[in-house]
Amino acid sequence: MLKILQINYQGFNIKAFSLLEIIIAIILIVLITSFALPKYNAIIDSSNLSLLKSDLSLIQSGIEQKKTINTLLSNGDKIENLDYSAIDKINEKLFTKVIEFSITSTDTKEKKLGKWSKISDNSYEFYLSSSKSILFLYENEKESILNNHIKKEGNYDVLVIQKTAKQIVLRSGKRIVGILNKSFGVNPLEEPKTTNSPLIKREVINAK
Repeated sequence: MLKILQINYQGFNIKAFSLLEIIIAIILIVLITSFALPKYNAIIDSSNLSLLKSDLSLIQSGIEQKKTINTLLSNGDKIENLDYSAIDKINEKLFTKVIEFSITSTDTKEKKLGKWSKISDNSYEFYLSSSKSILFLYENEKESILNNHIKKEGNYDVLVIQKTAKQIVLRSGKRIVGILNKSFGVNPLEEPKTTNSPLIKREVINAK
């Protein structure tokens, strides 16, 4: 049977918990937290994903509207970049050239979840979770979205980027790495093929 300690202090009766009761209470708190934390993280991830979709929709819509205006005005202007913000700085106003309100930035050191960081003149990173982010690129008036994540390979954390490009710039805080793909755009085949089937042959017909 559990015993409750009773202390008489200057005429007041104070009941204190026994050591066993305190241990049981701590165990219950740990169990509740262990079950609740994954669900909480899932809710946060889902909320960040919804925010990402909303931001991308606004940004892409703003780019198209800007292109339409330039076409109607026949001014020949091109959208070279999306804002005047500094690279890899906190609280910069992003995408101000294509949206009416500003999205404040985080940086590659803080990596605040649910926030964007500007990692180059035309590339941005949105942090979905501690191990997953989305890259948004704007190059030659075209947008592209890259899904990248970090996976464990032995003792190393490997960054996986699902894109083939001529060059890639990686930035983390004050550290920066450039990757140059010298094979980009080089076709090793003498004759380009559009199928792997040996029964189909590609033939070019010159119409006259």
